Amino acid sequence: MIYDRSLHLDTFTSRPNYLEQQQEGLGGGDLWFCDYGLELSRGFRALKVWTAIKSIGTQAFSASITDNCKQTALMAMLVEASDVLDLSFPVSSNICCFYAHTAT
Repeated sequence: MIYDRSLHLDTFTSRPNYLEQQQEGLGGGDLWFCDYGLELSRGFRALKVWTAIKSIGTQAFSASITDNCKQTALMAMLVEASDVLDLSFPVSSNICCFYAHTAT
């Protein structure tokens, strides 16, 4: 529920030139859903990263990424040591692609 509808619309309404009001079609009418939130065309994924960095700090964030890369390297070692698994590609960061041998 929105407490003050006009304040809410005044806060979020921003019409760039390429979205000027039209008489008909998608740009026609008064109801524009983009006027009710931050986003218009794509997800605001940067907010999640910014919030995480602000919450835990850059040192903890960096340590988490480093730990994840170490875990991936360990996973690659375990795959290479396996008799039923093979690496699809060499591990270079935090992605380990592998496959299982098919039974013959």
